[in-house]
Amino acid sequence: MINVLTRHLIFSIVIVSLTRCSYTDTKNNLKIIPMTEKQITFSPKTHALDNNDNFSPDGRFLCYDTRGTIYNENLANSKSIEKVEIATGKETILWEPPSVTGENAAPGVAAVSYHPFENKVIFIHGPLLNELEKRGYYSIRNRTAIEVDGNGYQSSIVVDMRDVINKETTPGAHRGGTHRHEYTRNGSRIGFTYDDYLVQEYDRTIGFMQPNNNLPFGFTHYFSIILKPVKKGNSRPGEIEKAYGDSWVDAEGSMRAFIGKVRSPNGKDYENDLFVADIPTDIDITTSRSGTQNKYPEPPKGITIRRLTHGLDVNGIVRGSSDGRQIAFSTPVRDGINQVFIIKADGSDEQPTQVTHLNFPVSSIRWHPSGEWMFCISEGDVIAFYVGTRLKFGKTIRLSNDRFERDQLVVSPDGNLLAYIIPVSTKDASGNIVKDANGKDFRQIFIMDLDWERINDNSFTQEYHQPYRLGFTVERNDVRTIVVDQSGQVWAGTKAGLFVLDQGTGKWEGILDPTEQGPINDLFVDSKGTVWIAAWNGLYRTENNRTEKIDITTSPVAVVNEIAGSILAIGPGGIWKSKEKTWIKEKMSFSRAIRKLIPDKNGDYYLGTGKGLYHQTANKTILLQNEEELLSDNIFGLDWSENGELWIGGLGGVTVYKNDKRIKNFTPKEGLPNSWVRCIQKAPDGSILPGLPLLMVLVR
Repeated sequence: MINVLTRHLIFSIVIVSLTRCSYTDTKNNLKIIPMTEKQITFSPKTHALDNNDNFSPDGRFLCYDTRGTIYNENLANSKSIEKVEIATGKETILWEPPSVTGENAAPGVAAVSYHPFENKVIFIHGPLLNELEKRGYYSIRNRTAIEVDGNGYQSSIVVDMRDVINKETTPGAHRGGTHRHEYTRNGSRIGFTYDDYLVQEYDRTIGFMQPNNNLPFGFTHYFSIILKPVKKGNSRPGEIEKAYGDSWVDAEGSMRAFIGKVRSPNGKDYENDLFVADIPTDIDITTSRSGTQNKYPEPPKGITIRRLTHGLDVNGIVRGSSDGRQIAFSTPVRDGINQVFIIKADGSDEQPTQVTHLNFPVSSIRWHPSGEWMFCISEGDVIAFYVGTRLKFGKTIRLSNDRFERDQLVVSPDGNLLAYIIPVSTKDASGNIVKDANGKDFRQIFIMDLDWERINDNSFTQEYHQPYRLGFTVERNDVRTIVVDQSGQVWAGTKAGLFVLDQGTGKWEGILDPTEQGPINDLFVDSKGTVWIAAWNGLYRTENNRTEKIDITTSPVAVVNEIAGSILAIGPGGIWKSKEKTWIKEKMSFSRAIRKLIPDKNGDYYLGTGKGLYHQTANKTILLQNEEELLSDNIFGLDWSENGELWIGGLGGVTVYKNDKRIKNFTPKEGLPNSWVRCIQKAPDGSILPGLPLLMVLVR
C-alpha cells in the first residue's frame, strides 16, 4: 500500500488488479479512457472560470464570476464573484457590489483566483458607483485588484492604488488597469497584465506587485511593471510592443513567462514568441518609476528579459511546471493546428519539444502538480498527455469522447480533479428553460474525477484522503528527511528547519530556536532513543525533550547514524565518530555530495551520495554507480525494509536490492507521484516512507 502526504493530503494507494475499459479514437489514433464527470452548478447564471487558479487551497471549492449572465459578455456587466462547494453544489456569493448595467457599466468584477494557501480570493474591480463621476465607467484601463475573504462575509481590501490625478503618479501606484491577477505559489507576489490610461500610445504589458514598507497608504501591495514596451508601431526588429498571456514559472516568482509581440527581422511584420522575465527575489521594487501625466512607468532595476523562441506564433496563456523548470505553450504547426510544446525555463533547450500531435487545436493548457502529466481541451474533449520519462513521453489519452464544448480547464491542488465549464440547457426556479445574455445556454461547471490507475495503465490505485500540512511556505514543505522515534513521534527535517507532528492537532511544530532553524540534512534515532539532527550549522541531539548542539563543528553535517555502537556523522568537512564521551575526526575519501548513511549487517555502512552508492567495509570500498546497478547515481535516501531489502531513493525513483542483487524499482510507472525521491525511512509498523518534493509517500 502506498500513502502520499502532499502539502494538503495523504493518499493511501492499494495495489490490486483491475480490468480496464478503454478503446481507440481512430481519427487521432488516441487511447480513449473515459473518466467520470459530474455537473456541480445548475443556477441560471454564467459560471466563468476564465483559466485562473479557481480551486481553493483545500480543493473543496471553485470560485468563478458571472459575466454574460445579463446584457453582454463585457466584464463590466459581470455582477458577482462566487464560489461553489464541490461536494454539495452549494453556491455562495463572495462579493456583489451595487452596479449599473449597459454599454457603459460599473463596477465590473471578474477574473477571480484563490490565494495558494489562505482562504481569500483576488479579482479585478472597476469603479464603484460613488466613484463614477470622478473615474468614469469600467474599462480595461480603469480597474484594480480587490481581495475578499472566502467565507462570503463580503469584507474587501483594495490591493493596488490607481492614481491618474497627480502630475507625478504616486510611487507604488499605477494609472490604468490591472487584470488576471495571479499569486505566486508561495504567495509573495502577484502577477498581472496592465493597460495604461494616461499614455495610451503603449500597448498592454505585464507587471507584478508585492508588499513593501513604502507602499501607498491604505493599500496592501506596491505596483510595478515588469517590461516597458516600445510605443505601438515604433519598434525595431527584436523589440517588444506588447506583453500578454503571462504566468508565473516558479513558486517564488523569480520568473514570469509571457508572450511578446515583437517586430520581425524584416522590420514590417510581427512575431509572437515566448519570453521570460527574470525578477530577483530580493529586487528593490521601489527603484521602479510610476510615471507622470505624459511619461510611461519604468520597471525596477535588476529585471532581465530572455527570449526562448523565434517565429513560432505562440498563443493562449503560457504555463510553468510545478518545479519551475519547464514552460508549456501552444503554437500552430501543420495546417495551422495549435499543438502543445514544452521548453526548459532556463533557456538551455535550443528548440522546444512538441508534445501533442492532435488533429484539432489545443486550448486551456494545464500542468498536473507532479510535473509529469499535462491536460488540455481539444475538439471539446479533455486530453491528458505524459511529459515525464522518455519511455512514455508524449503518451496521449482522451479522457472524454462526446465533443461537448468544454472550456476553461483547471486542475485541483492534489491533481485528482479537473474542472471546466460546458454550456448546457438550464432551467429557472419555475422550470422554464432560460438563456444567457447572448441567447445561448448558460455555462455550468463540471468536474472530472481522475482515475490514475487507468491513466497510468498500471495496477489499480485506490486513494484515501487525510489532511497533513507542514506549513504555508515552500521551504517548510520542502521535506529533506523523515524519522519516527521510539514513541511513534514523527519528525520532519525541511529546508526551513526541524518540525515535529502534533498527533492531536495535525500541526507541525518547530523544535529548534528560530535563530538556529535552517536546512536539515538528516535525522536519526539511535538505540537509546536519542534523536540526532544533521543540520546546516552542525550536529544536534534531542534527549528527554531537550535539544542541544554537539560541539564538534559549525560546518554542515550531511548525515548521521549509529554504526557498530558508535555515532558516525559525516559532512563535507570530514567524518566524526563518537567514542565514549569524546569525538574523533577522520579523513574522508568519498564524494562530498553526501546524502544518506546507514549501517549494513556486518558493522560497516552504506553511504548514498550525488555520485553513487558507496559500501564501506573493513577491507574495501565498493561503488555502485552505473545504470545496470541503479536507476540513478544521484542518491538521496536509504533504508532497510522488514524483510532485509535495501531501498535506495534518488533522482529517478527507488531501486531495491536484496542479498546484493537488484530486484525491483519504484518509479511513476509503478505508482510514485513523481520520480524525485528525496528521502526514505522505515516506520515502526514496517511501512516505508519515501519523501518527495512537497509530499511524502507511505509504502506498505
